[in-house]
Amino acid sequence: MAIRLLELPPPVQDEHDVAGLAVYQLVPKETRYLHWEVFTQRCYSFNGVIQFQPGDIVVDIGANIGMFALWASLEADLTALFAYEPLQQQFDVLQSNIELHGLADKVYPKMVGVGEARKDSEAFTFFPAMPSSSTRHLDEKLALQGDAMTVNRFENAQVQNCKIVTFSDVLDDVKRKLREKERSTRFSLMNG
Repeated sequence: MAIRLLELPPPVQDEHDVAGLAVYQLVPKETRYLHWEVFTQRCYSFNGVIQFQPGDIVVDIGANIGMFALWASLEADLTALFAYEPLQQQFDVLQSNIELHGLADKVYPKMVGVGEARKDSEAFTFFPAMPSSSTRHLDEKLALQGDAMTVNRFENAQVQNCKIVTFSDVLDDVKRKLREKERSTRFSLMNG
């Protein structure tokens, strides 16, 4: 599956507008929809669902290709955003989008899933034609989606085994990275 650059149109003009957005993606139609949902419809900020404060630390579990990470990084002056994505294809695109937008000093991706217990290998179902619908809980997704799961976009599903960490592990990652950033800042100040 190829990673391609896609130029997206600017969202609805308002004070939060970004003048178009280039992103790496796997499936153009899905990426256009995610862009519309996140940047035009502002699904995360609608009715104050998410309100950032300067210096916030954000954890994105199931980061997909990074649309939320891009939006959050453009929306607010975050200290850090930790993006967890277990599936290789999506993780590769996530990393590419972080690099494309110069966010490597703020957005920290990790290729693992997050669950109740650590596991070295857990089966995820990856849908190549609709990657954002990929899941660790296929039975639940089938029950929720019903007949919609039979359409072409859910064909050619692939099972991939992914490592799982706990939320406690995520918090340890956050603490560790913040200590590293603090040491780096102190070192820069001393040598500046």
